Amino acid sequence: MKLLLVTTDYPPRRGGVARYYSSLVRAIREVDIEVLVPKFSRTWPRWLPWLKQLRAAGKGSDALWGGQVLPVGTVAWLLRVFGGLPYVVSAHGMDVLLPLGNPWRRWLVRRVLRRASLVTANSMFTAGAVAERYGVRPDRLAVIYPAAADLP
Repeated sequence: MKLLLVTTDYPPRRGGVARYYSSLVRAIREVDIEVLVPKFSRTWPRWLPWLKQLRAAGKGSDALWGGQVLPVGTVAWLLRVFGGLPYVVSAHGMDVLLPLGNPWRRWLVRRVLRRASLVTANSMFTAGAVAERYGVRPDRLAVIYPAAADLP
């Protein structure tokens, strides 16, 4: 199986999410994972050029793995709606909690999460929020805890 991981956070960027994905890519040996870190454009919405880029980069992949619900998940959802690859999307906590206060973003996050083949969460708390607040079925949720192997 071949996955295309699309994320805005990956080394050499620093931070928890970048380390989380770097650790996962190294640990998951059964799957061929290609990583794509798209750049934001000056147009609005800033992720709009990603549609073409991800469609081309996804050729030869079995699925797309959206590293963030917004904006990467939005692009994965749109591509799927228009005949693209199935996708997995990862939730990290604030990316699913903050949109609850904005009706448009809440609507969009709900669509992205419900259309995903699988939603991964970084904790049981995040998985619970995804299930309770957005109606994602528990059989389509998986918790993948951040790896501690990279700690000094």
